[in-house]
Amino acid sequence: MKIAVVGYSGGGKSYLSDKLSKHYGVPVMHLDAVKYDKNWIAKDKTLVLNQVALFMEKESWIIDGNYSALYQKERLLAANEIIIVKPGRLRCLWGVIKREKEYKRMGYVKSLNFDFICFVLFGGRTKKRRQHYKDIENQYKDKTTVIRTKRQLNEYIKRREQRDQLCQ
Repeated sequence: MKIAVVGYSGGGKSYLSDKLSKHYGVPVMHLDAVKYDKNWIAKDKTLVLNQVALFMEKESWIIDGNYSALYQKERLLAANEIIIVKPGRLRCLWGVIKREKEYKRMGYVKSLNFDFICFVLFGGRTKKRRQHYKDIENQYKDKTTVIRTKRQLNEYIKRREQRDQLCQ
C-alpha cells in the first residue's frame, strides 16, 4: 500500500495520513517535518532528497505533503492511491491554527504569521496551484480521491475502516 496525500495547507493532510498510518500499520512521512527543522529553517536539500528517496523504497508508505521538488511526480506514479485534500479557505485557516498548538507541544517555534496566513487563504490557491491539482485528478483518475470538506474527510476514514472490517 502506497498512498500520496496532497492538498491545501491546513486542510487535514497530516490528520488523514496519521489516521491511515495507525489503521493500517503503515509508516507515514510528513514532508514538512523532513524539509524543515523545528525553527522552520530548510534542511540541506541533498539530505532531504535522500531521506524521501529511501522512504519511497519501502514496500508500503503514506507520504503527506506537496513539495514538487521532493519527488512529487515519482510519488504520484508509485502511489496506489492519491488523496487530494481541498477544503475551503476558512476550514484551512482553522486547521493551521489548531496545528500551531500541536507544533508548539512538539517543540517547534511559532509558524503562524501574517505571511503564512496569507498563503493559506490566497497564495496556496492560485490558478496555477488549482490547475496542478486538476491535472493530478485527470492524469490519475483511477486512483485519485478528492476530499473537499471535513465531513467528507471523516466519512472517507469511516468508510475505509468499515470496508476493512468486512474484509477481515
